Amino acid sequence: SGGDDLQARLSVTKGGSAVGTITIGGDRADLVSVDGNTYLKAPKAFWRDQGGVTTNPEDFAGRWAKAPDSAFNLDIKNVLAAGAIVRGLQGVGSYQPAGGTENINGTPATKVTGADAEYYISTANPPKLLRIVGTGTSTYRFDVAEVATTEVATLFQQLRDQIKALAGARDPSVRFLPTGKIKSSNCGVSSCTVKLSVTTLSVGGSSSSSSTPIRAIMFGKITAGGRTGRTLGTCSDSARTTSGKRLNLSCTVRSGTWSSWVRGIRGSASYYVQARTVAESGDVSGLLTVVDREQQGA
Repeated sequence: SGGDDLQARLSVTKGGSAVGTITIGGDRADLVSVDGNTYLKAPKAFWRDQGGVTTNPEDFAGRWAKAPDSAFNLDIKNVLAAGAIVRGLQGVGSYQPAGGTENINGTPATKVTGADAEYYISTANPPKLLRIVGTGTSTYRFDVAEVATTEVATLFQQLRDQIKALAGARDPSVRFLPTGKIKSSNCGVSSCTVKLSVTTLSVGGSSSSSSTPIRAIMFGKITAGGRTGRTLGTCSDSARTTSGKRLNLSCTVRSGTWSSWVRGIRGSASYYVQARTVAESGDVSGLLTVVDREQQGA
């Protein structure tokens, strides 16, 4: 994925929703995917390795966030769902071996070539799918194991629990373009207000739908002297937004550190005002409805 080797262990429903883990470069992340939307919960090192996705990996570390294409570009629903496999095998009239069988983890199997993947199917009766190997634009290999009937209810409950935890999931595919400089106002002994105007931009990924609710969160920070100086105080503001909308965000720093610093000024002193904005998006209730519908047809 994105040029890196990726290992994944996923439980996939008939409808294509999935829950599991992925490992990239030694960094492990939890994964949940529903209705084509994939979310990851990964450590700071994982997000730091994502290059241009974010300059502040701490904004995403240890919490659920939508998966950027640079981290995970496999469309689970269109590759591993039962319907996708059926479509991949359409037009194949027989799975009888033409050149002999192959051994898949100790089980004799026949390779069937579809449009974008090779399917290894056991020669036993009834036959079972044992492996899928991508041959199209996506390169992947998944060994397949059947989920026991008694495990299906547990799988759907696990999906629901993970989806409920997605409330407030961060979205790196939504960016905010500053429309002016960061400003401060009403700065006195007790407080100082940080102001920032931004325009919401959707830069791809599953969040680009105009119907997806987006929440912008601005984090303000004041430091003494310069950008990397001592932190005098932090604050935050949030607002609902849509793609292309301009927002005026502001928050007020009220801290003992700020007040002490102001009182201690003798002559002149400088402070540095910082602000950055991140997005949260997602429709938890909508995703739960999708899972409920899937279980009814399981």
